[in-house]
Amino acid sequence: MKKVLQISSILAFSLAVEKAHSNGFDIFADFSYGFGFSDNDEALDDSGVTGLTANTVAHEAFDTIGGSIGASYYDFFLRVGYESSNGLDTSGSFTTASGTSFIQESTLDLTNWSFNFGKFFNINDSLRLYPQVGIGIASIDMAQILLTTGGVAVRSSESNNVSWSLGVGGDYKIFENFSTFVEYNYSDYGQAALLEPNNDNRFDSIEIKNHAVKLGVRYNF
Repeated sequence: MKKVLQISSILAFSLAVEKAHSNGFDIFADFSYGFGFSDNDEALDDSGVTGLTANTVAHEAFDTIGGSIGASYYDFFLRVGYESSNGLDTSGSFTTASGTSFIQESTLDLTNWSFNFGKFFNINDSLRLYPQVGIGIASIDMAQILLTTGGVAVRSSESNNVSWSLGVGGDYKIFENFSTFVEYNYSDYGQAALLEPNNDNRFDSIEIKNHAVKLGVRYNF
């Protein structure tokens, strides 16, 4: 009797999914790895700090691991996603009234929860292309910026911001339920709050923006 109930439940679920598919409703999940580059020219503005004038040009490479669960209805889709990024490499300069120093290292950790809206365009039975827009909540932690002189330029507290993104992508079906995909996304994660270490004056902002290419796999239920 127990086996009969289990089989009946599986058949009922399969029929429900098949009926949903026939009505244009689909569910999918994906996992991705991405590599991005942040180009934040003159991102740091500390004009509010008395007696100090500083601007920095920070370039930072990121790697990103993430995933999402989504649903589509007649090719319009909503994805709820999560991504975690870590700074890999940084270059740039830091200019104050006393001269210019060069950035040796900055440590940045970023997580982002997002809602992404878009539409699938079916090129053929296997290939789909899609644009998407996203909005989310980003948590940024840039612990410090080290200079080549050995000094610490700034330290920070964690910042929580509203984020947004624009992207395009495409997926290609390799099996009945599995597909691979590639995406490009431009993301603006807002501003990280920074503190100058000597006098605890708060810098106005450092903006975190990222260009990223993501590769992943997608399962279509």
